[in-house]
Amino acid sequence: MDYQPDGRELLAIARRTLLDELLPCLPPGHRYAALMVANAMAIAGREWLVGGAREEESRRLLSALYEEMGQPAGNANEADLAALLRARAVPSSAEPALLDAMQAFTQARLAVSNPKYSPGSAGSGQRG
Repeated sequence: MDYQPDGRELLAIARRTLLDELLPCLPPGHRYAALMVANAMAIAGREWLVGGAREEESRRLLSALYEEMGQPAGNANEADLAALLRARAVPSSAEPALLDAMQAFTQARLAVSNPKYSPGSAGSGQRG
């Protein structure tokens, strides 16, 4: 059976090639752009890993929040929640569920965009 890397693995291989082989050959004026591309590739790879699980967790949290508010969640998403917040339409009785959802959304995004600052990581909470 032939092994063929999936999209996430291809992305990782391409990123490693960019950093290890191409970046050292670039003139200094182009290195920052290459590092931004490498960072975007790393984020895309992490999104690939957590995509479905993150969507399911988001739906679960939004359902719990809407239930606390006495409303059907339907196909609510984070943008709908933002609209509710802007309209100040979340009752105080739903604040614990709101805080749980907001914290989970923030941690999930942080785990993808910059995992070294995620809770439980070695560099958590440290800037540098």
